Amino acid sequence: MSVPTCPVQAVFFDAGNTLIFPDYPFIRQLLAGYGLELSVERLRELDFAAKEQAQTAAARRPWNHYFTLWFTSAGLEEQDVAEALSRLWQRHRQRSLWSEVEETAAETLQALRERGLKRGVVSNSDGHLEPLLAQVGLRQYFDVIVDSERVGVRKPDERIFRLALQALQLAPEAALFVGDSYELDYQAARKVGMQALLYDPLRRRHKNCDTIGQLRELLDRLR
Repeated sequence: MSVPTCPVQAVFFDAGNTLIFPDYPFIRQLLAGYGLELSVERLRELDFAAKEQAQTAAARRPWNHYFTLWFTSAGLEEQDVAEALSRLWQRHRQRSLWSEVEETAAETLQALRERGLKRGVVSNSDGHLEPLLAQVGLRQYFDVIVDSERVGVRKPDERIFRLALQALQLAPEAALFVGDSYELDYQAARKVGMQALLYDPLRRRHKNCDTIGQLRELLDRLR
């Protein structure tokens, strides 16, 4: 295991599939309506694979593209995709789909606060990230939240990382970024000059990459 090479003054996180996750029980129930019986564990594996694939494509409607990849990889027939997406977004309008909090997130964020480290979020989101984090009980832990829809630039563009650094008046090397995407989070943060860890709960063992399987593992890395 490697450790940060410079004293860390702040830790930034990606949001989706790092701090918060889709409502897997709801999606499991949705797909079951089409005769697909999958475990939550299997859905999570397919979710991570679909997100990685979607992030490498330039889609006009990236969230629809992501869920289409996810659902078809789960076995949903193409003729049923539009109807399933309609049900999905109807549920999202009632209550955000991103409602499952990483099991060690709160304790990790509280420990970082107690150590005197600043905390932030940098995410490719839809403009509603801050109220969503409040809804799931995480907003209180963050000093800055950078939502791509609100600032007009998305990862991996280095400008979104620099906006977060400027907000806390930090040099890149004094900050650590944690996210689940090798390209959009790990590589992009390193390119800016930040330290980085890949959040890898499925233990996919990326080469040439420092990983953690739970957010609480971050605390040992910072000792």
